[in-house]
Amino acid sequence: MTGGEAYLKLEYFENAAATVADTIEAIGERTAKEFREPKWIIKSRIKSGDGIEEKISRKRRARPSYSAKDLTDIAGVRVIVASLATASALADFIRSERIFTVVKADSEDFNSRPREDGYRGIHMIVRVQSHLPGRPVVPVELQIRTAIQHQWAELSHADFYKEAREIPPDLLERMRALSEVLHAADVEAENLRNSRVVDECLTALRQCLRGKVLEELAPWRVQSKERASEIGRSAIALVELFSLARRIAGTRGERRERALSSLEAAYRDLAEREPAIAASVAGAIARLKALGTGIPRDWL
Repeated sequence: MTGGEAYLKLEYFENAAATVADTIEAIGERTAKEFREPKWIIKSRIKSGDGIEEKISRKRRARPSYSAKDLTDIAGVRVIVASLATASALADFIRSERIFTVVKADSEDFNSRPREDGYRGIHMIVRVQSHLPGRPVVPVELQIRTAIQHQWAELSHADFYKEAREIPPDLLERMRALSEVLHAADVEAENLRNSRVVDECLTALRQCLRGKVLEELAPWRVQSKERASEIGRSAIALVELFSLARRIAGTRGERRERALSSLEAAYRDLAEREPAIAASVAGAIARLKALGTGIPRDWL
């Protein structure tokens, strides 16, 4: 690199990429632990000097003034998550919590509108302050993909082609077709996963109601009217949780958010009155919260 591009020091970008990767790993560890999500795969990379020169040269064909300062992907971090919902939740979380400064103009959601070659995923350009001397702020490209989207990229060798126009027409069509097939699989896999989670949670709530509550209401076990009243209130709370769980499963957007808030309030009330009963369904409630939020909001 020469002239105005000599300001680039790859160690700044390595440090910034490490910061992003470590932060995403912390979010992922908490998500996996609390919501029983599969662990995310996180990889980072730094463009080589040759790679930087090649991209600058290629970009200058259309824009002669293009320089190293215009590059946004010298440092890159890729996160591979389990589902489309988790990918969207992570991207939304980064934006809403302002974990990093997101450069909106250079960020794209290829899930809602796939790239010309069929690529799907979420790309975010975030600006990160390096912890090295001088503390420069540098861009890092954050890619968020599902495991199936990553397989498409691997199978189609998409990274080999820098521009869609470089891809032979017949191969381009096949790449798009494969993308559509795998996207349908991604959607169906998510639907199946959501159905399984809801069924598991409803079963846990039903078993708790039958095994821990109704049995205690048996005449030979009830020690007092006061205790019978307490157990009865717990039964009502479990039935309410059951109803809210079904509502969370069948709604989206604001209606799901309202149902989730009601679920959390009902669970807190149950935990205060009957900690043992609440503890037995804690895992079920956590998994339902994962459907509603995707990321633990208090991770910091």
